[in-house]
Amino acid sequence: MRSSTPSSRGPAASTTLVLRLRPSRARARRLAVAEAVSLLRDLDAAPARGGPFGSEPRVVWVTVPTASLDDVVARLPRLGYTVAVDTAEERLYEEDAEAARDEAVDRRAFRIRTSAGVREVVGYRGDGSDGAKRGLAVPDARLLANLARSDDEGLVLDPFAGAGGVVRELELALSADVDAVVAPGLHDLSGRHVVASAGALPFADGSLAGAATEPPFDEAADGVVVAALRECLRVVAPGGRIAVMAPARQVTAMRQVRRPVLEEPVDRKGLPVTVAVWEV
Repeated sequence: MRSSTPSSRGPAASTTLVLRLRPSRARARRLAVAEAVSLLRDLDAAPARGGPFGSEPRVVWVTVPTASLDDVVARLPRLGYTVAVDTAEERLYEEDAEAARDEAVDRRAFRIRTSAGVREVVGYRGDGSDGAKRGLAVPDARLLANLARSDDEGLVLDPFAGAGGVVRELELALSADVDAVVAPGLHDLSGRHVVASAGALPFADGSLAGAATEPPFDEAADGVVVAALRECLRVVAPGGRIAVMAPARQVTAMRQVRRPVLEEPVDRKGLPVTVAVWEV
């Protein structure tokens, strides 16, 4: 067991983790804390108002039981918005910048279906239309996967799976997308893929543990995005969570279906979007 400085003594001693945020997500402090707490929820993680290195920028805090610290450290590489984690005494985790770059969308191979058959494409970002040119960054995909994480070991759905950014980060993934072009690559990633509209999911009520997705941003998709929330609320079991990254107008429309328990803006390379989480 590594050494640590407990914030209290006795059987329930806890350790304060200092989360150092990714510079591009430095303003998303509440999301970074929510992500870490969700990832470590079964290890009794909790938000903390302050802690070591409080005078430094891009720092937030989470407490965990000291007895669980080894299990906590094993999960830290799965964080999206945090690049390093310290205690008062030592560094527990630091992202490998080059390894992270190798995970980027433009370096990944993905199989698509074409008129000439299935072929592999590196850096696939869609069909070239305005709504398809986005590639979900790995930190955002990990954030969504972590926010939707459940203590249950059931399947977590991405109903707008696209090129599979979120699917890659889910522990037990189920993918769906209306576009048959991406079916080969999504099946490679999840092993459980269906070609289906997010607004009419072919799954039983309460059959899934959660959902995490980034829907299309174009206005033509707004109606199906709202319908997809209704469907996710139907297919996700009680106690599960639904995490979405979408334009603010779509989140406003989805709020009419049910108010999210978490709603925070994110500036993703100059494009204002909102992350919202619903509990079922």
